Amino acid sequence: MKKSITIWILKGGVSGEIDLIESAKQIKAAGFDGVELSFGKQGQISPDANLASLEKLKREAESIGIEFSSLSTLLLNEVSFASSDNEEKEAALRISNKMLEIASILQIPTVQMSPGKVTFQDSYRTVY
Repeated sequence: MKKSITIWILKGGVSGEIDLIESAKQIKAAGFDGVELSFGKQGQISPDANLASLEKLKREAESIGIEFSSLSTLLLNEVSFASSDNEEKEAALRISNKMLEIASILQIPTVQMSPGKVTFQDSYRTVY
């Protein structure tokens, strides 16, 4: 069995203000085999991430012996696929597409996404 933990446990892990390799080294030293990365508005795993930086990140993680076990985001708490607003739906789609692209490059097997959120405008029934 492999043990993994979210990057959110570290200071700056939620906001993206964190060096992922230094964090991965700490997580590996603590006895974990993998780390769940977070897709955010900024940082190494964000809409601005480019192919070269992601490939370098993957190589560095492999060299220290840690896996990227999953990818999550809090950005889908701000926008929803179930929204009645088409621009919001498109924003959710852009976030999700970028997450899937990053997961593919980093060979992350699991991407966690929330397909909808309940608001005053969008009921449980609508979201479901």
